[in-house]
Amino acid sequence: MTEQGTVTALSTSVVGTVETGAEQHAVNPVALVADRMQNHWLWFAVVGIVLGVTFATTAYFFAPVKYAAVGRLNVESTLDAIIDATPEMDRLENYSSFVGAQTVLLADPRVLAAVVSRALSGTVSTRAARSGEGQAERELEILQKHFQRLGASDSLELLMAGLDVSTEKNSSLVDVRFESPIAELPAAVANAVIDAYLDIHGPDAETDFTATRQEVSDLIVANRRRSDQYGDERMAMLKDAPYGSANLAGDIESLVARMRELEARRDAARESMDKILEQVGESGETPPPAVTQLTPTIVELDAIDPSLVLKRRELEAARVERTLLSRSYRPGHPSFVRSDRKVTGLEHALDAAREGALNIWREGEGRSRNLGELRKQEAAAVLMLTDTRESIDRTNLLMTRLAQLDLRIQETRAESTALGERLTGLDREAERIRRGRVSVTMQATQNTAPHSDKRVQLAVVGLFAGFGLSFGIFFLAGTVNPKAFRSSQLINDTRGLRWLGVIPDMSDKAGDRFARDLAENCLHRIRNKIESRRTPGDGYAIMVTSPFQGDGKTFFARSLAWSYAESGHRTIIVDCDFIGRAMSHQFGKLQSPGVAEVFCRGSLADEVLSVGDNLYLLPVGMDARISASNLRIGALQRLIRTLREQFEIVIVDSGPVIASVEAIPVAASCDGSVLTIRCGRSRVRLPEAIAELTNAGSEYLGLVLNYAEQDDCMKYGSISKMSLEVARALETGTSNTSAHPLLDTRVPFAPNGKQPGTT
Repeated sequence: MTEQGTVTALSTSVVGTVETGAEQHAVNPVALVADRMQNHWLWFAVVGIVLGVTFATTAYFFAPVKYAAVGRLNVESTLDAIIDATPEMDRLENYSSFVGAQTVLLADPRVLAAVVSRALSGTVSTRAARSGEGQAERELEILQKHFQRLGASDSLELLMAGLDVSTEKNSSLVDVRFESPIAELPAAVANAVIDAYLDIHGPDAETDFTATRQEVSDLIVANRRRSDQYGDERMAMLKDAPYGSANLAGDIESLVARMRELEARRDAARESMDKILEQVGESGETPPPAVTQLTPTIVELDAIDPSLVLKRRELEAARVERTLLSRSYRPGHPSFVRSDRKVTGLEHALDAAREGALNIWREGEGRSRNLGELRKQEAAAVLMLTDTRESIDRTNLLMTRLAQLDLRIQETRAESTALGERLTGLDREAERIRRGRVSVTMQATQNTAPHSDKRVQLAVVGLFAGFGLSFGIFFLAGTVNPKAFRSSQLINDTRGLRWLGVIPDMSDKAGDRFARDLAENCLHRIRNKIESRRTPGDGYAIMVTSPFQGDGKTFFARSLAWSYAESGHRTIIVDCDFIGRAMSHQFGKLQSPGVAEVFCRGSLADEVLSVGDNLYLLPVGMDARISASNLRIGALQRLIRTLREQFEIVIVDSGPVIASVEAIPVAASCDGSVLTIRCGRSRVRLPEAIAELTNAGSEYLGLVLNYAEQDDCMKYGSISKMSLEVARALETGTSNTSAHPLLDTRVPFAPNGKQPGTT
């Protein structure tokens, strides 16, 4: 970038930065979508159009067009009776449920299978009755043609998919509706389903009546046999009851009480054994012999010899008396001596009485409370507990089986009674029952117009679905791997990126003066932001790095150094990129001594080269003994400290902070660090790069978007119209002055905006 003499003006737009630890606001959904879809909108539109047109065309040609036909049945609620109506004749208590049952029977798989079977065999239903002559035969031909083409299995699936049997609430009418994409099929199928339903579930005079009566009679005989069988089983079970008792619940309660008593014995034996083991553990004898007895408690000894309580009280009173006398008399005083002898005598008496009670306990209760006896008691209690629990389980099982048998006996008897009443009613109302409740009120007719045509709607849905899928693909891509395309993305990022500015892409704008002026303004703006953060007058070392290789950090470091030099700061560029060496290469100093030679010698000599006004360069050097792998932080810090004393600004070009070896020593040696990221690069690892810099001890100054689009840079470094007019005036040497009505006294001021002499 060369020095520019044109007078330019920076825009005064204010840009907010996101600081680490600052209050974070909720993400604006619009900003979120703009961030994820940045630089993808054109591809989104192209892919959306392709997918939308594809989906819309596919949906239009494959959308189902259906035809429908409806047949109707009437279900009567009552049949006239001679004396008493049977269930087949009387008004149904839940008539709606009965009608609903008929709707289920109409869709019965047996009915549908009969339709397919008759169509394939060419058999006309015996119940078929059509208004037109030969209509039943024509409908059969239609069914036969299509069902033979599909086969029995597919034909049955077609019926199940298109058939809909429904009824209105509190209505006696049942609609049999069939939908199909074949126009001639719905009416034939609906009528065939009604015919098959009447053949299978409708009344058939004497045959149906006889079959029903015989079925009821057989059920009565079977119920009687089951009832007798259940009674015999119950008597056999009662013989297995404990003591032949029928009160099984009482037996279970007795057994439960017995279990609780046995558990108490077992727990008492275990508690006593634990105490014995605890006492033996204190004495150190391991393992204890079986004759080891439990040491009785004070309460147990007091129960054997009640005088022990009195002796302890007397001893306690004597000790209190001796304590009081010791405060008034010396140990040799007669009163104290008498009191002391009394205490000693009472102690001997208490010990003798306790020993006597202990001997009595050992000869009595203690014999049954030794370790061996307690183990026997515990084992016996556990064994009896197991037996008792098994008895409870057997009794519970027996009681459950008896309850189930009683319930079955009751149900069987009730069913037998109901069946007997039903048989009597059937015999009495035989003729009325044969008429049935269901009749056909309307036959299905063929419709030429489609019932359902959603091709246009589905085409519209497919069009929007294509755009939605395209949006989802690019939004997901922007979410999984967000990239830096615009400065707004970095400004709105909530991860503390601390945005500094943008540098435009100058790759193909070498002769574009406007682009060059814009780049200079953006660069000076970044330099001023950095200057606002450092102490004036002190030497300041700035590390320029990037997350990855190829982000343009060397270009930015050179440009930033030029900006500082242009502003009058004595500036030096230090090339510490031992791998890339791009800075030394750009200045043509790859063969010149530099940082490597300074490290080997331990001091700075004549390695610093002048590359412009106020601008100097310390190349990377050629000494092979120094590389990124053996770079020492101490040596680099001494070099930077020396350069701070000679220069105001030290710009250090380093390798990528995440991937390079020398980046951490450079960050630890510099006062501040600037990150650059190339436009279009991933910004996923930016927080990691910032953390690397701050952990190394360098102050993170901010992030620069490199190679940005020109319109993005116009927001923060735009050229004003006045500066362009001034630039043209400087080039041509002429100046077109414009009069100001308030400042120029030669021009009269007109409040209405018109100059004197104008109309």
